[in-house]
Amino acid sequence: MVKTCSLLDLRESLNASGGKKFKVTTFCKIIEMDRSVFYSVYKNGSRDLFVSVIEIEINKHFMKAQNNSKVDSGHIMDSIILQIRNNWKIYRWMYESLNYEGLAYVRENLIDCIFRNFQDYAFNRKGISKNRLKPIVNCIYSQLFDWTINGCEVATVEIHAALKQFVPMLEGHRCDADLMW
Repeated sequence: MVKTCSLLDLRESLNASGGKKFKVTTFCKIIEMDRSVFYSVYKNGSRDLFVSVIEIEINKHFMKAQNNSKVDSGHIMDSIILQIRNNWKIYRWMYESLNYEGLAYVRENLIDCIFRNFQDYAFNRKGISKNRLKPIVNCIYSQLFDWTINGCEVATVEIHAALKQFVPMLEGHRCDADLMW
């Protein structure tokens, strides 16, 4: 059985590498995994590892919303923002460890993960259509990516306000959503 890798494993790898680029060998030593097993699980190497770890984190936030009807999309984004704020060095390290193609791969996969989760969320709450959701998810990803890469320099309150504009649409408030487009 293969161990599921987490942000904690990546944090340990970041510390072991002295904050330098991601090294599969260092990571495998930390989690006690053979390199051949690593590449059999993560076919695209660090790209797939990073996507997998971040998807697990994204899915956790949406699972909480599924299990609690009082949690809305604003709460989901708040919990994602807080989690990024607490771990931004790891996320920035991951992104800095990738080349342009790797970044594009991660971006595409994470946008797809966020889209699927918000699509399910919106469907259950009579939210927006897929066509209107796509540009919103792209904006959410871009805002969070820029915030993370810049070391979360913008206050948490400001990033929350930037993302809060999408809450009415995600919640299915048609009148508010029409005003925004």
